[in-house]
Amino acid sequence: MRENTLDEVSGDIASFLRTAYQGMVKSEKFRRRSGPMNPRVMVLRMLAADSGMTISSIGDKLNISRPNMTAIIGSLIKDGLVRRTPDKEDRRKVHVSITEKGRRFSDRLSSTVKEAIKERLASMDERELSGLHDAMKKVRELYPEGKNEEG
Repeated sequence: MRENTLDEVSGDIASFLRTAYQGMVKSEKFRRRSGPMNPRVMVLRMLAADSGMTISSIGDKLNISRPNMTAIIGSLIKDGLVRRTPDKEDRRKVHVSITEKGRRFSDRLSSTVKEAIKERLASMDERELSGLHDAMKKVRELYPEGKNEEG
């Protein structure tokens, strides 16, 4: 019984994440506010949460190849969203940190995502919202590594 429930709930959460992501990405209003969702945005969001990472560690966490990471970082630098800093002790390593312009973009993206979700939740009554909030707190407890990404 418990195994079936775990299967159903985990499937529901995975389905929800896919559906929510696809719904936001396809939303014209969302795209106008945030620009396209792509690996550049994923890298920028990661650096907003943990600035100063090496290019290889970002690539490893996002499962992006080194050549693709080099291109992504190059385009983010060109747009003034991140900067490279050589490692003081190991010249082979390069750290990447978010710029103020990059942080503003990342903050705007977070606000846009929250607003899009808020619009979807507006039809729920107070009891439903409270129940969902309690459930989401439990889910977040299961993933403490993501806690700093959205506050």
